[in-house]
Amino acid sequence: MRVLVSWVMGLCLFSSVADAAISYELFFRAPELGDMNRVIVPASPGQVFSNVDVFIREIVTDGDTPVLATQRISSYGIDIAAAGSDGRFANVMTDITNGSATAAADDNTFSYSGLSIFGQGRTAVDVGGGIFEARLGSVDLIAPTIGESMFSLLRTNNDAGDIGTDTVNLVGRNGGSFIDGSLTLRATAVPEPSSILLLSAAGAVSFYQLRRRRKLAK
Repeated sequence: MRVLVSWVMGLCLFSSVADAAISYELFFRAPELGDMNRVIVPASPGQVFSNVDVFIREIVTDGDTPVLATQRISSYGIDIAAAGSDGRFANVMTDITNGSATAAADDNTFSYSGLSIFGQGRTAVDVGGGIFEARLGSVDLIAPTIGESMFSLLRTNNDAGDIGTDTVNLVGRNGGSFIDGSLTLRATAVPEPSSILLLSAAGAVSFYQLRRRRKLAK
């Protein structure tokens, strides 16, 4: 009897940690900058980064069975927010591939639904190394005119129902982790035209003086 109880407890323990090596993260991807999450990117004041993609990534290690290798994402709700200086975002577009945007999709929310019974749902791409990725939408990011602005990707309700397949809530996996995305744009000073001319003139004077000293030395 004790052996049977121990076996059942061991089976339950194994089931509860089977997904411990599967993690998820939201991140930004821009053609000129690559993949970005929890980083600070220098930008010109007011610089516009157009059509920045928003992705979800599943990372599988220790031989666990990936979810997105065989199941499509059937729904998600992701908010985008800006904090800090006067940086802002615009043109929030939910990727409606093989599905549709829901009524919750608006100027700051990516919201999607795809019914598998009709062959719908978002298919993830296997990029190798136990990593699967799916595009959720796109947005334009506008850098602040001064200081820093942080752009965050947040689960709409911060619960297990925010991203999932027909049978699995990706946020609520046993032992798994889920990392919301963020990106900080830092405005960097751009020299005024008058300053550039002044620096050029100073450089020319220095060059002339250097040549004159060399001639005198000869």
